[in-house]
Formats: sequence, C-alpha cells, structure tokens
Amino acid sequence: MNTVKKVLFYSRDPGGTNCVIPVYQRLRELKGVEPLLWGKDFAILKYQEEGLIYRDIGDLKPEEIHGLLRQYNPKVLVTGTSYGDRTEQWLWKWAKELGTYSMAILDQWLSYRVRFSDHNGRLTLPDKILVMDEFAKQEMVAEGFDQRRILVTGQPHFEALQDKAKKITTLDKKKIKKDLNLQNGITVLFVSEPLSNALHVDMGFTERTILRELVSAIQQLKSSVMVNVLVKFHPKEDISLMKQTIGSFPVVPNIRVSIVSGQPLLPLILIADIVIGMQSTVLIEANLLKKPVMSIQIGRKGPDQFILSKRGIVNAIVSKDVLAKELNEFFNKPIRKQLRVFPVVTHPVENIEKFIRAL
Repeated sequence: MNTVKKVLFYSRDPGGTNCVIPVYQRLRELKGVEPLLWGKDFAILKYQEEGLIYRDIGDLKPEEIHGLLRQYNPKVLVTGTSYGDRTEQWLWKWAKELGTYSMAILDQWLSYRVRFSDHNGRLTLPDKILVMDEFAKQEMVAEGFDQRRILVTGQPHFEALQDKAKKITTLDKKKIKKDLNLQNGITVLFVSEPLSNALHVDMGFTERTILRELVSAIQQLKSSVMVNVLVKFHPKEDISLMKQTIGSFPVVPNIRVSIVSGQPLLPLILIADIVIGMQSTVLIEANLLKKPVMSIQIGRKGPDQFILSKRGIVNAIVSKDVLAKELNEFFNKPIRKQLRVFPVVTHPVENIEKFIRAL
C-alpha cells in the first residue's frame, strides 16, 4: 500500500521564503506527497503574492507550534534560515525528537554561523543544509561546519526568477514605466538593505550613506541626461530614516530620486538600465538577468563579504573616485563592457525534489 509522504515547509525571512516557495510549488504537483506551508512575518506577504494556501504561525507560542508539529507529524521538514528569530531552530530540534528529517535551504553566501547559532552562540543544525554551490560549501567547512551535513543543490529562487522573467513582455515593461512616470534617460534601481538595523555589526557603511554617495556622484557628473533613481526598500527595513535621507537631497533638474512601493521587484530589475546596491541578493539576481550591477561599499570595514566581488564578477567600489569613474563610464559610453554572469548550479528545484523523494 502506498503511503503519503508529508512534507512541512516553513519560512520567515524574505530570502529564505524565496527559496522555499518554488520547492513547495513543485511538491504540490507530485502524487504521493502532501505538502503543508507554514510561515510568519515577512513570509506572509510573499505567500499571498503567489496565491498560496498557508498557515500563519506568527501569533502562536512555541509550545503551540510544537503541538501542531506533533499533530501533523511530517516525514520531512524544509525551512529557510532567519536572522533574529529562532523558530527554524526550534523546528529542527522538535523534528529530531519526532524522527522527522529536517533540512534548511540557504539563500546567500553570508553569515553562515549567525543563521545556525542559538542565543549562546552554539550551532543548532538541521539534518541537512542545502547550499547554493561548492564555494558556499567550502566556506562553511572553513567555518567549522561538518561537510557531511552539507549538500550542494543550487539556489531555487534564482531558477524561479529566470522562469518568471521570460513571461514579462515588452508591453508589460512599457506599462510599468508609464505607471512610474519615468522620464526618458537612464533608470537606476537602488536596492536598499536594512544595514542601519543590524545589531552588533558595523560594516562601515549603511544603506543611507551609500545612497548619499550614489546621488552625490551622479550630481557631480554634470550630465545633461535625465536620471531616474528608483529606491526599493528591503522588507525588513525601517523606511522612515531613509525617507529623511531622500528628502535632504538638493533638487537637481535632471535627477529624480523616488521611492517605489507596491511594485514587485522583478519588473523593476527588468526596466532598469543598471541595478546598484551594496551586498544584496538582488544584485546577484540582476546579474543573472544580464543587467549591469554595481556594489558600492565606500567606508567598508573588514574583508569584502559579497559573493559577486569575491568571485570576480564585479569589483566592489570602495572609494568616491572609483564610483565617479564607473558612473561616468556607464553614463557616457555607448558601447558597454561585456557582462560577466555569475555561474550557478542548474536545476536546483529538481535537485531538491529528488533528494526529498529519496528519503
């Protein structure tokens, strides 16, 4: 007699949620698999955008979540990873007690130990950590993770993103530009990050200092070209301070800095001429979609943590002079440099599906 394999999915942070969703959607299509989706906080909006059926466990106490897990009693638990929340770690621990196989899908080449450490700094781990590539695996091993616990599968969100991008038409892009009231010229998408909110971490720059550097450098170009700077906030970001920063910029006729809200990120990437940020995963996404990107890290303390610059895809900009030079080249050269595209592991959703089915 065939038994149904119960698979529980859970996520909270935006990056982890982006990775969990395409795997959940794939498993919904399979016979003999019963997937269930839980989430809280930042995950809920993304679930709603995808039209998914889910359970919001954000208001539940830990003992209530534990009780629900025992009640569902899944064969497999699949989670993302989060900063500042321990729900994944509780679920991995409780899964072990139940005999449920647990796995976490990693979404970025950053802060490995932070994602898997409890409040005392001790590693709290699922049975398997699914990572983006061999480079991430080797970085984790160098930080003390057991390589037997790490499986290279690829990053599911990158695959889903590229599939969705193919469905956005030229007419769709024209409509978005019209809705945003973009003027003819160059469109810069600035992808912000909640660095000002980061606890116990001083990177030497924040989203506010980098946006100031960017706008100031554009102003100093003295170009006659119209520049639309679209600022897209991170879901975890406190936008009030950034609004103050934007409001302090001097008015310049050919530069317009505006906040974009209510627009999905992918179309914004596609209509932009260039995507600029610091260390955001969005820069990786833009690169995979063959958009020029810049990583500005002026004031950086310590080594560069951004995967595109560590792998030589882009050169992180750490001085005002280099920023001015790079912007001048981009704005004024009709023939632009050939883009180097970040190499990724292919078919990550299928790879994870096969691994789950084999359990």
